[in-house]
Amino acid sequence: MSKQLPPYVKRGGEQVYASPFIAEGVEFFGFAVKSDPDALQKNICDHFLNGPLGETDRFVPLTDNVLFVFNTIESLYSKPEPFNSMGWFPEKEAAVWTALVDRKREQLFWFHPYMIVDLSYAMAMGRELYGFPKTIGWHDIPKGPEAPNSLSVETVVVEEFTAKCEGKRELLFSVNQNDSLKSHESLSFSTLTEFATQIISTLKIEDSIIKDIRLAEHLFEDLVKLQMPMAFLKQFRDGADPTRACYQALQEVVSRVTKLDGANVFHHGYEIDINDFASHPIRADLGLPSGPIASEISFWTRFDFEIDNCSVVQEITS
Repeated sequence: MSKQLPPYVKRGGEQVYASPFIAEGVEFFGFAVKSDPDALQKNICDHFLNGPLGETDRFVPLTDNVLFVFNTIESLYSKPEPFNSMGWFPEKEAAVWTALVDRKREQLFWFHPYMIVDLSYAMAMGRELYGFPKTIGWHDIPKGPEAPNSLSVETVVVEEFTAKCEGKRELLFSVNQNDSLKSHESLSFSTLTEFATQIISTLKIEDSIIKDIRLAEHLFEDLVKLQMPMAFLKQFRDGADPTRACYQALQEVVSRVTKLDGANVFHHGYEIDINDFASHPIRADLGLPSGPIASEISFWTRFDFEIDNCSVVQEITS
């Protein structure tokens, strides 16, 4: 029997609307870079998922490629009544996406160790409902489908962990066009399945699952249904003992594409520049090399999507 939850207490100025949500006019730029699979295992899979769950090697990296993503959403709104009549919101976002495998259930998931948005509504709903690690930032994201010259995100960072170090707004990472780098054939796609298949082939994701029939079946199902499963560590810091979590759970959700307006793979070369801060150790977490990092493949797509209610896979107790 599921436990009976108390009713949610409404308040003026509410920033957490009810899921599921509909997003329209999403422009999505993705840039794939090679990372260290050992760092992904230790700093992403073990730190955020296997450790809290008390398991070993349940979650593992699907590939050593990670995505640096910039996207804009023209309108995001709640689907159920009465929230669907309470307004819509635009959103800008920059994030790191990692592809993981849950070996216990033979499922593929996206997990996001970093995500910066420009709106308090997006941050509150993402963190409280799903477990997205959303923080506030400032974005420079041009419109597609033309190949951008650059994209960037700033957020409040702490350069080093000392008592006298002030948190300041700084550039966190940027993507810049560099045509001296290896380029790709310029491609356009009319269906998301064709586009996703191209990305999967370029990143050699199929090489990671070809011997696992169940994983291959799940990947095929995701492509057919135009869906992106995501996993989260949802948690809230305890007020009485802030070294503990008053609530912690592994959650998952499916996001489904409902309309595709276009998709391109850019022939231009791109590189990712990351600024290293104690508060945001992106390079160390992902095992990335020093200096600018060349993108393996760079792409743009525009679509609408719907993100479902979460499923609680496992609540975590000490």
